[in-house]
Amino acid sequence: MTPEIKIRYPSKSSAEVNHALVCINFIAFMLFCSISPVFAVPGQLHVEGNKIKDTDGNVVVLRGASLPDLGYTEYYSDVNAAGIIDVLTDESDTQSASPGWYAKIVRIPVYPPETSLAPALYRWNPADPDAFYNNHLRPVVDYCASKGLYVIIDWHHAANTYDEVAETSAFWTYISQKFADDTHVLFELFNEPNNQTDLWTSVGADMQTWVDIVRSYAPNNLILVGTPQFCQVLAPVIENPIDDPNIVYVAHIYPAHWYGGIEQIDIDAVAACAEVYPVIVSEWGYMSTTDPAKVKYNGTLTGYGIPLKAFLEQYGISNTASYASPDIDPPMFRSNWNPHNRSTAFGCFVKDWLYEKSGIVETIETNAIRCTVKAGRTQFAEQGPDANDINKMKDYFTVSGTFASNPAILTSITDMDISIVSLNDDALIYSESIDFNSSKVINDRFSHSHRIPARTMGAITSLKM
Repeated sequence: MTPEIKIRYPSKSSAEVNHALVCINFIAFMLFCSISPVFAVPGQLHVEGNKIKDTDGNVVVLRGASLPDLGYTEYYSDVNAAGIIDVLTDESDTQSASPGWYAKIVRIPVYPPETSLAPALYRWNPADPDAFYNNHLRPVVDYCASKGLYVIIDWHHAANTYDEVAETSAFWTYISQKFADDTHVLFELFNEPNNQTDLWTSVGADMQTWVDIVRSYAPNNLILVGTPQFCQVLAPVIENPIDDPNIVYVAHIYPAHWYGGIEQIDIDAVAACAEVYPVIVSEWGYMSTTDPAKVKYNGTLTGYGIPLKAFLEQYGISNTASYASPDIDPPMFRSNWNPHNRSTAFGCFVKDWLYEKSGIVETIETNAIRCTVKAGRTQFAEQGPDANDINKMKDYFTVSGTFASNPAILTSITDMDISIVSLNDDALIYSESIDFNSSKVINDRFSHSHRIPARTMGAITSLKM
């Protein structure tokens, strides 16, 4: 269902109406849970075409967040991994416009020992893998299962794949055996390939090696395959995919990529790949910064967050926001972890998005306390030399005013139903569904213009008041 604007006009005879009083109802659909749910371990996922599906054949889009390096989180963070997972599933967090967190998936990066900032006892150690597995990784993965979350185990290398074949092969030989029976676990083979030559030829060959290793022990888990140049190049994947039926391809899209600044990504290629194979953006996020070292993350809600969200939803692309942390940029949380003010603007956006897509529903309504509608000429003029010239005709109206209250999850509204009804008897005069850009609502004031270009289907053809 979509929000509805009801425009009530007094009886008029002119073809154009200016400054008419209206009543506007925005309706978002949500339901607040008062009972703590009992979660089941998420079931096995598989790929069909370009979709991820569950055991019942339902399409699944995975949305959640990424932690920093697990060892770093366990040792340095004021809140450990389990505590952060509690936050990402806290249904009573009312900060921002939504009543709680509803993550479906958590990404758990495991840094190679040479890149981890954690002390030795908190790092992955290929000479003693059981220590990290028993003390850190297995407990967190099991805790995610108890919360009904899918988990990505991410081998968090950013390097040339051909320099790391032996180490990465050893990691996945161990990990795939340990988690083969965990239906909620996905494997992300290599965080960010940075091969300087041959690109997908060399990256794809190494990925195939690791896929084959995983499949020798874990035949069913979904495998996430990184793409060249820090997961920026997806076009070659389309014609040369990995030889395995349950592969999801990875893209990373930060503001610098989206805006086309210091780094670029071919967004059209991401879309083209997503039309053939499942895609996940396992890293995205933004912050306001002038630090040259962090310029990659410098972005805004309206310039990056909202359009990226629209893009991912349009193509059914899964995602994990980075990072569920106050320490690693771009941060979703503040350092004090105050429940009433712990999320950054980026974190609030993620929280509201997850809630919007949670499937939970409640009806919330708000009215405009002041509104003006200006109606332009309709598609077919009633008189004059251009009365039948379709190239010169327009169809538009503008709505502006002030809300009595700001509707919850307003950023989720992408379209609305317009109904023009008689003030005297509520008789329907005209109705139409239109696109809506919620960025036009600022400080409870809104302004929206709707125009249908000439010769476009669905335009108003005649309307008299």
